[in-house]
Amino acid sequence: MSSKTVIKKLKGHFARYGIPNTLISDNGPQFISEDFVNFKKRWDFDHLTISPRHSQSNGKVESAVKAAKRMMKKCRRSRTDQYKALLEIRNTPTQGLGSSPAQRLHGRRTRTNLPTTKKSSTTNRSQCSRP
Repeated sequence: MSSKTVIKKLKGHFARYGIPNTLISDNGPQFISEDFVNFKKRWDFDHLTISPRHSQSNGKVESAVKAAKRMMKKCRRSRTDQYKALLEIRNTPTQGLGSSPAQRLHGRRTRTNLPTTKKSSTTNRSQCSRP
């Protein structure tokens, strides 16, 4: 993927969600190009890269990308709607965090058409311990 493509995609994300203080990426050539360096200056954000010889520092991201690619491949083979599958991934709580990517980004679960319980997943512990 070229730096121009990356910049175009990032502009779309920034327009929708806002400009981050810091962007973290790998050391791909598209992130160290002159175009990208100028882009980060114009859009006023810091850019950090992961250590090239220490890929496990980006292990969670690599694992999530691998899982998403597997899911997309399965959807294509079974002719299942990939966007609904992505929606479910984004609504699935992250292990260890207790909230989904959608909840962390939007402050709420996004609506899906999969059946769920009527009670919110944000039930307070004290509510659970009542006799």
